[in-house]
Amino acid sequence: AYFAPGCWADLGTPDRYLDAAARHLAVEAFGGAAAAVHRCRIDFSPLAGDGSQRRWFRVSTGGAARIMASHGIRCGQGTQEVDSFVDIGRHLASCRVPVPKICSFDRFSGLVFTEDLGDRHLQAAVIKGPLQRVLFLYRRVIDAAIHMGLDGAEGFDPIWTWQSPRYDRNLILEKECRYFCEAFVAGHLGRANPFRELEAEFCLLADRIENHAVEGFIHRDLQSRNIMLKAGEIYFIDFQGGRTGPVQYDLASLLIDPYVHLAPEYRRALTAYAMDRLSELSGKPQSRCLAGFRYCALSRNLQILGAFGFLTALGKTWFETAIPHAVTNLNRVLADLPKEEFPGLRVLARALREDFARSGRKGE
Repeated sequence: AYFAPGCWADLGTPDRYLDAAARHLAVEAFGGAAAAVHRCRIDFSPLAGDGSQRRWFRVSTGGAARIMASHGIRCGQGTQEVDSFVDIGRHLASCRVPVPKICSFDRFSGLVFTEDLGDRHLQAAVIKGPLQRVLFLYRRVIDAAIHMGLDGAEGFDPIWTWQSPRYDRNLILEKECRYFCEAFVAGHLGRANPFRELEAEFCLLADRIENHAVEGFIHRDLQSRNIMLKAGEIYFIDFQGGRTGPVQYDLASLLIDPYVHLAPEYRRALTAYAMDRLSELSGKPQSRCLAGFRYCALSRNLQILGAFGFLTALGKTWFETAIPHAVTNLNRVLADLPKEEFPGLRVLARALREDFARSGRKGE
């Protein structure tokens, strides 16, 4: 008889294949030969996700831990989400953007192992932290976001993107404005779809964003739950939706974040700081930076409400609790824009705010 050492697995089903692939990649993620001793004693603990369909795990063995993202077994051709996760992540790391180190990956199984950054999001630090600490953290995040936007654009290859190569007019109209109308106003609230009535205003919004853009790389979901804090350092995660576009978009996303209720005076102070830094580092006029920021804030707010409506319909009802604050934000960002612009959208935004106020679901 011959005794064959090691761990053996039946690969007869997709789940068994993924399990075997995960254990094989874990050995590499934990350091190769040294980790092989623990090959059959690797623990996979599921982590709660947010809006993504991906599955997340904390993987541990021998006192060490990694994070594993499972994108699902590859199907079809072309760039897929796992490819963007790996390629954009490695590119940003090469640009000295603070992102988690990718330890091992396999594009066919859709598995990626990264360093473990812990469980502390910027959201938790802001909610519990003293004011001066909050402002200090946000300034650091703003500096890192501008660095990511300007330096991350250098050498960026659009082939790495899995959704669209850039944030452009079509994306604004379809994935943000129409998304807001269909998934939130019509889908979540049960109102008539207002897209046709507001289409001319949405086209104006797209024009304004393109005319005032400071071009660079954008994360596109830069909010407090995608920013981790570990050992005094900040890290950006969930960057696989990145593409080229207006750097102001990420800054707007950060400062109108519905998960963090920044007081208006703090938001104004941080906006002024961000625009000063962006103008200084990009060489673009501050007026252009600020105008682009304000129009991006409106488009981003529409996207947020669309996403909250869509995710709530999928049964992820915890997103519904952030909707009243996002409606309040919508009215605030409109108030920062020229009063003659977006008359129809202003009427709708006020009506939504009044509806939520009557129902007792007011944004802070």
